[in-house]
Amino acid sequence: MANNKDTKRYLMEKNPEEAERLALAQEIIVDYMGKPVWAPIDFSKPGLKILDSATASGVWLQDLERTLPSESNNTYIGTDLTPMFFPEKRSPAITLSIQNIKEPWPEDWMNIFDLVHQRAALPAVGNRGSPKVISDLIGLAKPGGWIQFVEPDHSVVEGPADRAFFYLLEEIFATMDSDTDIAPRIEGWFQEAGLQSVGCKIFDVPLGAKNPKKEMQAKSAKFYALGGNGVVQVAKNSPVSFSPEALENLVSDLQEEMSSKGGVLRLYCVWGQKPSV
Repeated sequence: MANNKDTKRYLMEKNPEEAERLALAQEIIVDYMGKPVWAPIDFSKPGLKILDSATASGVWLQDLERTLPSESNNTYIGTDLTPMFFPEKRSPAITLSIQNIKEPWPEDWMNIFDLVHQRAALPAVGNRGSPKVISDLIGLAKPGGWIQFVEPDHSVVEGPADRAFFYLLEEIFATMDSDTDIAPRIEGWFQEAGLQSVGCKIFDVPLGAKNPKKEMQAKSAKFYALGGNGVVQVAKNSPVSFSPEALENLVSDLQEEMSSKGGVLRLYCVWGQKPSV
């Protein structure tokens, strides 16, 4: 996500373990969602063009490519406002390039993609900017193509540390003219933008002790703590009400709470189809 004060910066760029957090997020989310794409796209068709906006490390594209036959001959493109997390080693089928979702997209990308995907990026543009970003991404899909967004609903909290983390996110999002209830609005924005066959599925991803898979308990607890650390680094340079001591304690409190009691990451997965005519 971008920082509204500098549209060329990634919100979590000061998190020293951001690449690990991104990899853990992909593993945990897809493990619970069951698959990376819920839009009813026909993946048996070869030569698909797939765009992952706000791709960060490109891990979503890499994961999707692994699930599809190598003979599919698909084109995978990932974009982000900074190449900071682009991996040096990646599949030759994957192309990563710099693109700010707030800025115009290349003209020759209009109406060419079978699937346009974006995850956890709308808070960077806020409630007022989100409909424009959605409209621009719809412009990239070919007639009959699909759009899928996945966004967390941070208002679902379980324990005191998680609640404190939510309040901190609220304050940081406010500095970006955003808030924490963007996810439930996406379905309506898709419909208002003229998409057809709009669908929405809500996933309450169990974290830490709540996850029934022992392997995922530790991974999901660490993922959430790493996210907390990234947000704390942002908060240290933001006008928030949290004291330095409270910020220092938040990450360890989150880690302990997730490991002992667990929590939930609510995700909205929303998809829609661009009209054929």
